This record gives sequence, structure tokens and C-alpha cells, in this order.
Amino acid sequence: MLLELFLSFLPFLSFLAFLAFLSFLAFLAFFSFLSTFALAFLSFSFFAAFSFFPLFLLTDDSAFSCLASVLLLFFALPGFARQ
Repeated sequence: MLLELFLSFLPFLSFLAFLAFLSFLAFLAFFSFLSTFALAFLSFSFFAAFSFFPLFLLTDDSAFSCLASVLLLFFALPGFARQ
């Protein structure tokens, strides 16, 4: 009797499992889009911050120009490579 009760609810349970799977896929797609948008925004922000990059190379402070080049390589260029 318990097995018959379980089998009668099986289509409903499989439908709930299917809905849970679809909601999980929607969750992954939304946060994948959100993280890509955040990375693109951050890379654009860093690129805008270092848009006067050749000006940093003309300064006498080589540590600051080295830091600027490292930040440009690690933050701005991967964002443009993704697009």
C-alpha cells in the first residue's frame, strides 16, 4: 500500500525534480551572466583608470609605472579578451 501511494505521487515528484533542475540551471545562468558583467565592468574601470598609461611610463617613479603595467595586464586585458 505504501508502494502504491509512492507510485501515485511519482509523476508529481518527477515534475518537481524537473522544476528544481530548471531552476538550478536558471540560477547558474543568471550568476554566470552577472559575474561576466561584473568582470567586464571591472576591467573597463581599470582600463579607464589607466587610460593615461604612457604618462605613467614618463614619470621618474618606476615602481608606480611597474604597478600600473601589472594592473593593466591582469585586469584590463583579460576583460577585452573575453569579449
